[in-house]
Amino acid sequence: MIYEIKKFLKVRNGIMFIMLSLLYVNDANAQQDPIYGQYIFNNGIINPAQSGVKELNQWGLLRRVQWVGVDGAPSTYSLFLNTALPRKLGLSVGLYNDKIGPITETSIQTDIASHVRISRNWYASVGMRFMLSNLSANLQELKTVQQSDPRFANNMNTGFYFNTGIGALLYNRTSFVGASIPKTFRREIGDGSKIFSRYDRHYFVYGGYTFGNNKLFSFSPSMLFKYTVDAPLQFDLNFLIGFQDRLDL
Repeated sequence: MIYEIKKFLKVRNGIMFIMLSLLYVNDANAQQDPIYGQYIFNNGIINPAQSGVKELNQWGLLRRVQWVGVDGAPSTYSLFLNTALPRKLGLSVGLYNDKIGPITETSIQTDIASHVRISRNWYASVGMRFMLSNLSANLQELKTVQQSDPRFANNMNTGFYFNTGIGALLYNRTSFVGASIPKTFRREIGDGSKIFSRYDRHYFVYGGYTFGNNKLFSFSPSMLFKYTVDAPLQFDLNFLIGFQDRLDL
């Protein structure tokens, strides 16, 4: 069986409460990959073909916090390095941590991409991802209605498990369009004795364009479509304003 844990928002009107429900279902699918609202600063998070696209080395730390002030709210951290290699190759490495309620997933990944020039201004790249992930559920920290509920008596931990990802990208100095499957293997996730989740493939398609690419101002809208089985199609729209190649908003 698959456990699906849902936390509801606190309601502040003189009274604060949290409702927690645990549902047993035969099959459950949803958007499972972390959400990266600022993926534009590290496109390699969603597509291994982005490795080595930039002429300069990139490194950074990104943090996303949702439902601020709510106990158990989702939070995501990512630490990454992206660099170009000789022979039109690119390499990126990353460490990612995603937490919601008692569920925590930590991943270490390495991406490698190959780039080729297909016209005077356009380039294409394909990338491959290799990653190790660990999923844990700290069930003992949850407050339950039934005392000593055996379903919450033990925490769950998958240990590290392997997955791969693939992606493709077309780009030039002002435009890009890409598609990827960050994790290609569908798998059931458990601790050896119980199955408490199942991972389905996620499909990403995205693109963007930079207007006014000069030394003073630039404006870069981008959009991202995300899809997985039995979940609604998701659409992100971002706008990036740059000033003198020093400040982005």
